[in-house]
Amino acid sequence: MVSALYRHFLLLGRIHKHFNSISLADKSFSQVLEQGDGCLGWDVEKREATIYDSGDQQFDTTTIQQLVRAVTSILRHPNETSNQYIFVNSFTLTQNLLLSTLERLQNTKYDTSADEAVAIAARGEEKLNRGDYSGYPDIVTGCSYASWNYSHFEPAVVAKWKTTLDLNEVEDVDTVISEVLQNKGLMAI
Repeated sequence: MVSALYRHFLLLGRIHKHFNSISLADKSFSQVLEQGDGCLGWDVEKREATIYDSGDQQFDTTTIQQLVRAVTSILRHPNETSNQYIFVNSFTLTQNLLLSTLERLQNTKYDTSADEAVAIAARGEEKLNRGDYSGYPDIVTGCSYASWNYSHFEPAVVAKWKTTLDLNEVEDVDTVISEVLQNKGLMAI
Protein backbone atom coordinates (compact mmCIF):
# COMPACT_ATOMS: atom_id res chain seq x y z
CA MET A 1 0.00 0.00 0.00
CA VAL A 2 2.78 2.44 0.89
CA SER A 3 4.51 2.07 -2.49
CA ALA A 4 1.19 2.70 -4.29
CA LEU A 5 0.70 5.86 -2.21
CA TYR A 6 4.25 6.94 -2.99
CA ARG A 7 3.69 6.52 -6.74
CA HIS A 8 0.40 8.41 -6.49
CA PHE A 9 2.04 11.28 -4.61
CA LEU A 10 4.87 11.43 -7.16
CA LEU A 11 2.27 11.78 -9.91
CA LEU A 12 0.48 14.53 -7.99
CA GLY A 13 3.80 16.29 -7.49
CA ARG A 14 4.37 16.30 -11.25
CA ILE A 15 0.94 17.82 -11.80
CA HIS A 16 1.58 20.59 -9.27
CA LYS A 17 4.67 22.16 -10.87
CA HIS A 18 4.90 25.01 -8.33
CA PHE A 19 6.45 22.63 -5.81
CA ASN A 20 10.21 22.67 -5.90
CA SER A 21 10.52 20.58 -2.79
CA ILE A 22 8.66 19.73 0.38
CA SER A 23 9.89 17.80 3.34
CA LEU A 24 7.14 16.13 5.32
CA ALA A 25 8.35 14.82 8.66
CA ASP A 26 6.22 12.06 10.07
CA LYS A 27 6.75 8.93 12.08
CA SER A 28 4.78 5.96 10.85
CA PHE A 29 2.99 4.23 13.67
CA SER A 30 0.75 1.36 12.74
CA GLN A 31 3.34 -0.21 10.41
CA VAL A 32 5.71 -0.58 13.35
CA LEU A 33 3.14 -2.68 15.20
CA GLU A 34 1.94 -4.48 12.07
CA GLN A 35 5.44 -5.49 10.99
CA GLY A 36 5.69 -7.93 13.87
CA ASP A 37 9.42 -8.58 13.78
CA GLY A 38 10.67 -6.46 16.62
CA CYS A 39 10.67 -3.28 14.55
CA LEU A 40 11.70 -0.39 16.82
CA GLY A 41 11.66 -2.82 19.72
CA TRP A 42 8.05 -4.04 19.33
CA ASP A 43 6.79 -7.51 18.47
CA VAL A 44 3.07 -7.67 19.20
CA GLU A 45 2.73 -11.25 17.97
CA LYS A 46 5.32 -12.54 20.44
CA ARG A 47 4.25 -9.96 23.04
CA GLU A 48 7.81 -8.75 23.40
CA ALA A 49 9.21 -5.26 23.75
CA THR A 50 12.64 -3.75 24.16
CA ILE A 51 12.50 -0.59 26.21
CA TYR A 52 15.28 1.87 25.45
CA ASP A 53 16.72 4.02 28.19
CA SER A 54 13.96 4.94 30.67
CA GLY A 55 11.10 4.31 28.24
CA ASP A 56 9.73 7.73 29.13
CA GLN A 57 11.20 9.65 26.20
CA GLN A 58 8.45 11.20 24.08
CA PHE A 59 8.22 10.41 20.40
CA ASP A 60 5.73 11.42 17.74
CA THR A 61 3.84 8.93 15.63
CA THR A 62 1.67 9.31 12.56
CA THR A 63 -0.98 7.05 11.10
CA ILE A 64 -1.15 6.40 7.37
CA GLN A 65 -4.55 8.13 7.36
CA GLN A 66 -3.03 11.28 8.87
CA LEU A 67 -0.16 11.14 6.40
CA VAL A 68 -2.62 10.92 3.48
CA ARG A 69 -4.63 13.85 4.88
CA ALA A 70 -1.42 15.87 5.25
CA VAL A 71 -0.20 15.22 1.70
CA THR A 72 -3.64 15.95 0.27
CA SER A 73 -3.79 19.21 2.19
CA ILE A 74 -0.24 20.15 1.19
CA LEU A 75 -1.34 19.94 -2.43
CA ARG A 76 -4.30 22.20 -1.62
CA HIS A 77 -2.08 24.79 0.10
CA PRO A 78 0.78 25.35 -2.36
CA ASN A 79 1.59 28.90 -1.28
CA GLU A 80 1.93 27.97 2.38
CA THR A 81 3.77 24.68 1.90
CA SER A 82 6.09 25.10 -1.07
CA ASN A 83 9.72 24.57 -0.09
CA GLN A 84 8.90 24.05 3.60
CA TYR A 85 9.76 21.51 6.26
CA ILE A 86 6.36 20.30 7.43
CA PHE A 87 5.89 18.40 10.69
CA VAL A 88 2.72 16.44 11.44
CA ASN A 89 1.78 13.73 13.91
CA SER A 90 -1.15 11.75 15.21
CA PHE A 91 0.07 11.17 18.76
CA THR A 92 2.92 11.86 21.12
CA LEU A 93 3.71 8.68 23.04
CA THR A 94 6.35 7.09 25.23
CA GLN A 95 7.46 3.48 25.08
CA ASN A 96 6.06 2.88 28.57
CA LEU A 97 2.68 4.33 27.59
CA LEU A 98 2.60 2.20 24.45
CA LEU A 99 3.59 -0.89 26.45
CA SER A 100 0.84 -0.36 29.04
CA THR A 101 -1.71 0.24 26.27
CA LEU A 102 -0.73 -2.95 24.43
CA GLU A 103 -0.81 -4.98 27.65
CA ARG A 104 -4.23 -3.60 28.58
CA LEU A 105 -5.75 -4.15 25.14
CA GLN A 106 -4.27 -7.65 24.79
CA ASN A 107 -4.96 -8.49 28.44
CA THR A 108 -1.45 -9.91 28.88
CA LYS A 109 1.96 -8.89 30.13
CA TYR A 110 4.77 -8.42 27.62
CA ASP A 111 8.23 -9.87 28.06
CA THR A 112 10.46 -6.83 28.18
CA SER A 113 14.16 -6.30 27.86
CA ALA A 114 16.20 -3.16 28.31
CA ASP A 115 18.75 -1.52 26.06
CA GLU A 116 20.27 1.89 25.48
CA ALA A 117 19.27 3.93 22.46
CA VAL A 118 22.83 5.15 21.92
CA ALA A 119 24.11 1.57 22.07
CA ILE A 120 21.73 0.19 19.44
CA ALA A 121 22.49 3.14 17.15
CA ALA A 122 26.23 2.44 17.56
CA ARG A 123 25.71 -1.27 16.79
CA GLY A 124 23.81 -0.28 13.67
CA GLU A 125 26.56 2.08 12.60
CA GLU A 126 29.16 -0.66 13.08
CA LYS A 127 27.13 -2.97 10.81
CA LEU A 128 26.78 -0.30 8.14
CA ASN A 129 30.52 0.40 8.27
CA ARG A 130 31.07 -3.29 7.45
CA GLY A 131 28.64 -3.05 4.52
CA ASP A 132 25.86 -4.83 6.42
CA TYR A 133 22.68 -2.89 5.70
CA SER A 134 20.79 -4.72 8.45
CA GLY A 135 22.27 -2.00 10.68
CA TYR A 136 19.93 0.61 9.29
CA PRO A 137 16.92 -0.41 11.47
CA ASP A 138 19.18 -0.32 14.53
CA ILE A 139 20.17 3.26 13.73
CA VAL A 140 16.54 4.24 13.18
CA THR A 141 15.58 2.62 16.48
CA GLY A 142 18.34 4.44 18.34
CA CYS A 143 17.40 7.76 16.77
CA SER A 144 13.73 7.18 17.57
CA TYR A 145 14.26 6.84 21.30
CA ALA A 146 17.49 8.66 22.13
CA SER A 147 17.55 11.96 23.97
CA TRP A 148 18.43 13.65 20.67
CA ASN A 149 14.69 14.16 20.07
CA TYR A 150 14.84 13.24 16.38
CA SER A 151 11.41 11.68 16.73
CA HIS A 152 9.78 14.25 18.95
CA PHE A 153 8.76 17.35 17.06
CA GLU A 154 8.29 20.76 18.62
CA PRO A 155 4.62 20.85 19.71
CA ALA A 156 4.18 24.46 18.55
CA VAL A 157 5.52 23.59 15.09
CA VAL A 158 3.21 20.57 14.79
CA ALA A 159 0.25 22.70 15.95
CA LYS A 160 1.11 25.37 13.36
CA TRP A 161 1.15 22.83 10.52
CA LYS A 162 -2.00 21.07 11.69
CA THR A 163 -3.76 24.44 11.64
CA THR A 164 -2.31 25.43 8.26
CA LEU A 165 -3.23 22.08 6.72
CA ASP A 166 -6.66 21.88 8.40
CA LEU A 167 -5.75 18.58 10.05
CA ASN A 168 -8.62 18.64 12.53
CA GLU A 169 -9.24 14.88 12.65
CA VAL A 170 -8.91 13.64 16.22
CA GLU A 171 -7.35 10.19 16.35
CA ASP A 172 -7.56 7.92 19.36
CA VAL A 173 -4.47 5.85 20.17
CA ASP A 174 -6.52 3.01 21.69
CA THR A 175 -8.65 2.78 18.55
CA VAL A 176 -5.62 2.73 16.24
CA ILE A 177 -3.82 0.08 18.30
CA SER A 178 -7.02 -1.97 18.61
CA GLU A 179 -7.44 -1.99 14.83
CA VAL A 180 -3.88 -3.24 14.35
CA LEU A 181 -4.35 -5.95 16.97
CA GLN A 182 -7.72 -7.01 15.53
CA ASN A 183 -6.24 -7.20 12.02
CA LYS A 184 -3.53 -9.50 13.38
CA GLY A 185 -5.99 -11.57 15.44
CA LEU A 186 -4.29 -10.47 18.67
CA MET A 187 -7.06 -8.54 20.42
CA ALA A 188 -8.15 -9.69 23.87
CA ILE A 189 -11.80 -10.71 24.03
